[in-house]
Amino acid sequence: MTKSENEKLEELLRKPAISLSEGDKSDLEILREKKELETEIKSAMETFFKDSPFLKAQNPIDISQKKEEELLQNPNYALSKRLTGMFKNDYTMIKAADPVLVADNDDAGGYLVPAVTENKIYELIPTFGQARQHMTVMPMGGGVMKLPKESALPTWAWETSGTGENVAISSSKPTFGANTLTPAKGKAIVVLSSEMLNDPNINVGAYVLSKIAQAKGTGEDAQFFSGTGSPFTGVFASANTFGGETNLTATNVFTYDKVVDCSLAIDQNYAAGAGWYGSRTVTAALRKLKDDQNRPLWIDPFGGNPASMLGFPYTIVENAPNNTTGDNKPVLLLGNLLNAIIGDVIGGGFSVKLLTEATIAGTSLGENDLVGIRVTARSGFTPGITSLYSALRHQNT
Repeated sequence: MTKSENEKLEELLRKPAISLSEGDKSDLEILREKKELETEIKSAMETFFKDSPFLKAQNPIDISQKKEEELLQNPNYALSKRLTGMFKNDYTMIKAADPVLVADNDDAGGYLVPAVTENKIYELIPTFGQARQHMTVMPMGGGVMKLPKESALPTWAWETSGTGENVAISSSKPTFGANTLTPAKGKAIVVLSSEMLNDPNINVGAYVLSKIAQAKGTGEDAQFFSGTGSPFTGVFASANTFGGETNLTATNVFTYDKVVDCSLAIDQNYAAGAGWYGSRTVTAALRKLKDDQNRPLWIDPFGGNPASMLGFPYTIVENAPNNTTGDNKPVLLLGNLLNAIIGDVIGGGFSVKLLTEATIAGTSLGENDLVGIRVTARSGFTPGITSLYSALRHQNT
C-alpha cells in the first residue's frame, strides 16, 4: 500500500464506527482488503526465504567473511545486486554486479542479465525443460536461419534388356529442402515485495533464477513438443509428415499390435539412438498392455536402465499430447529427438526490467508496493526431419 493509503486507513480506524459515513465504510473495507493482501504476500515471502528447501540447496554464502569480488562470482548474488541497483536506480551498483558488462542501460530502461547468471539459468532449465535434455541446442543469429535437409535420395535403376549395353541410364537426383528457425521472444514476470529489494540479498537472486528457469523450461516444452505454429510447430504436431504413421482403430484405445506396428514403421537406421516419447496419460494406457502370452509390453527401470518398451527407452513427456486429443493427433513418437533443433539467439541474452506500476494477474504493483521482474529471451525451433520419426496417431475419422 502507498503511504497515503496507510494514513487514510489509520485515520478511518481511529474514528468511532457509528460516525463513519457510507463512503467511509466503503473506503475502510477496500483499504482493509489491500492491507490484508499486502500482509499475506509479505508473510508468504518471508516463509519462503526462511524455510525453502530449494534455497537451502543453493549453498548460501557467508557474506560477512567474503570480499565483494568473491561474492559476485555467485550468480545468485550478482543478480540480487543487479536487481537492487535497478530498484534504487543506482547505476554504480548495477555495473558492479557484472564487472565485464554485457551491455549498458538500453533505451527502455532494462538491462541484460550478467553472462554468469545467464549460464546459471540455462543450467537450471533442464530440471524443468525436457526439450533441452533431449533435443539439439545451437546458437543462432537474430534473424531467420535456414538449415539444409535432404528431402529425397537418388534412385538406383536396373536395366532389364540383356546386358544393358548402349542403353541410357534412367536419371534421378537427390532433392534438398531446408528447416527454418525463426526467433521468437519469450518472457516471464516474477513478483516480489519492494522490501525484498532494499538490499542485495542472495536469496532474492536464487528465487528469481529458479522461477524464471521453471517458467522458461515449461513454456519451451509446451511449444517444442506440442506447439501448433504459434509461434512454433512441435514434434507432435498433426501437420508433420512422419516416416511411419500408425493409426489406432478406435479413439483412445491402444493395442499391443498397434504399438508393435509403430515400432517397426521406420527404417532401422532411423531408430539408432531412438526412444519412445509420450504423455503421462498415454503412458498409463501403454503400461496396461500385454501380449498374447500375458506378458507386459512395459519394462520397469532397473539396475540403472531406464523404463523401456519393445527394446527402446521410454520417456514420459509432461507436455506431450494427452490421451483425450482429437482425431488423427499423434500421441506417441518413436525417434531420436536430437534431430529437433533449438536455436538460442547469440548476443541477445536474457533482458531483465523492473516493473513498479503494472497490473499483474489483477494485482496492481503500485497500489500494493510490489515489484515485477520481467525477463525476456529469444529462441527459434524446428522439429527437424520428421520423416525420421514413427508416430502412433488417434483414430482418423
